[in-house]
Amino acid sequence: MEIGLFKKEKEYTLKPQSKIVVASGARGCGVSFICAFLADGLKRLGTVAVSEPGRPYFYNAMSFETKFLYRGFDPFYEKLKNAEQIKSINNLEGGVNWYARKPDDYGTLSPAELFRSLYIPKEEYSIFDCSGLDSELSLQLLAEADRAVAVVDPSPVKLFESRVFLEKLLLKIPDAVIIVNRMNDGVYRNELNRFLGSRDYFSMVSVPPEYTYKAEYAGINIMDIDKVAQNMRETQDILLGLFKSHL
Repeated sequence: MEIGLFKKEKEYTLKPQSKIVVASGARGCGVSFICAFLADGLKRLGTVAVSEPGRPYFYNAMSFETKFLYRGFDPFYEKLKNAEQIKSINNLEGGVNWYARKPDDYGTLSPAELFRSLYIPKEEYSIFDCSGLDSELSLQLLAEADRAVAVVDPSPVKLFESRVFLEKLLLKIPDAVIIVNRMNDGVYRNELNRFLGSRDYFSMVSVPPEYTYKAEYAGINIMDIDKVAQNMRETQDILLGLFKSHL
C-alpha cells in the first residue's frame, strides 16, 4: 500500500542514538539523495551524523575540500582504516556532522571495519549511506540498524535488479521501511504494487535533475534550494512522522 501525502498507515519509532541504514538493491536509485533528505529533516529533531560506508559522494558533492580548507576535514575513514582510536569526529556543516569519505579513501572496507563504523557516531540520529556496497554486506549492515531503509526506483529494469535484495531484506527485516524514489506519472502503480506485494511503502516524487546539478555546483544539500524545500517539506514532514522519535 502506498503511503503518500494523504495516507499514513503506521509509525516507525526511533530510540536515542538511532542508527538508520539506507541501502538499495540496484545502482542509481537515489540512496544518497534519501540520506541527505533525511538528514535535513532529522536535524530539526536532534543531532545528526551522515556516514558513508559505501561509495564516497558528499565530500565532492558538497565541496568539503573548499569548506574545510582552513578548519581541516577530520578523515574518519582514514582513521578507521588505520585502526586508530576514534573518540569523536568534528565535520559539522549545515547542521550535520559528516563522516564522509574522501574520494581517495574509496576502497574495500573489511566487514570488521564496516561494523565498527556503525558504532562510533554518538549523534542522536546517525544515517549510513550504503551506496555501492555489495548487497550481502548491505543486508548485514541493515540487520544491525535501529531502522533499515531500502530505496527502490520504480523503473522496471531497476525493480528486477532489486528483486532478490528486497526478498532477502524483507525475510530478514520484515519492518524495513521501503521508499520508492522518483515516483512519477509514467509508473504503472498496479504493476508496482503487484511487485512489492501487500507491504506498505512510502513514495517520493521525482525531483527534476536540474536541482541535483544546481546543488552540486553550489556545494549544498539539495534541500537548501528554496524551491525544492518548498515543494518537498510536506513530504519530508510525513516521512519524519513515520520515524517518530521517543525523545
